[in-house]
Amino acid sequence: MNIPVYGLVVFVQNNIDNIQADGVVGLNGLKKAIKDLHGENTITPAQIKETVQKLLNECKTDQISNVQHVMEIYKMISGVDSNTVCPRCGGHLVERQGSYGKFVACSNYPKCKFTKKL
Repeated sequence: MNIPVYGLVVFVQNNIDNIQADGVVGLNGLKKAIKDLHGENTITPAQIKETVQKLLNECKTDQISNVQHVMEIYKMISGVDSNTVCPRCGGHLVERQGSYGKFVACSNYPKCKFTKKL
């Protein structure tokens, strides 16, 4: 069976103003993104509505306060600034020397490809 699979990252609170990446949409743009990927007749309005509702239900179960969210961001940033914790996977960051100078990279390479220039 040949079933195409597409990846989308959906921000249910539509906070994608500073994100410039393919396949990243806000919940408001999900319907258009699905139609762009699959064509007008591939998915029904009922299926889109069901998908949106599932995303909203999942969001409600994992909600944290804005204060908790900001604290998690600061915690992640401090780990990166101290060059110890990978913000993508939580692995250890190690210092490397490349053709463009020193940088830190995740110790879980090649599974995680996070790098940061020093």
